[in-house]
Amino acid sequence: MSSIVSGLGEKLYENEILPYLNDYMGLAFEEICKQYFFELMKKDKIPFFIGKVGRWWGNDPINKCEAEIDIMSYKNRDAIFAECKWTNEKVNLKILNHLIEKSKIFNYKNNYYYLFAKTGFKKSVIEFAKSNENIKLFSFENMNL
Repeated sequence: MSSIVSGLGEKLYENEILPYLNDYMGLAFEEICKQYFFELMKKDKIPFFIGKVGRWWGNDPINKCEAEIDIMSYKNRDAIFAECKWTNEKVNLKILNHLIEKSKIFNYKNNYYYLFAKTGFKKSVIEFAKSNENIKLFSFENMNL
């Protein structure tokens, strides 16, 4: 507060806030995506009536490491796995493949993959999603209903 009162607000922002803004926005973006997820359900744009929705974090017995899924929802034999990326780079195929790999921890019959991105997707991701109806892509600028 004293820096702001002293007239150093802009310097404070440049040195203490701006370098960490994407870290903060990553968590905020996940919450935005989760709320958008509910909006999709209201409009019947989700493949099944979702149960619980939230972050999953735990052990990956396949790769013997800890794993995290930004948003996960399941009901009976159906599950949605979502990754939310607030970065200045377009999401690449490696991110999608990693999400698919993490979904193998679970034993659901029908898996759906949702990718949310601040700046969009590389062409390879878009092409892969076109050939697989279980993959949905959402750019931040297009997240409206």
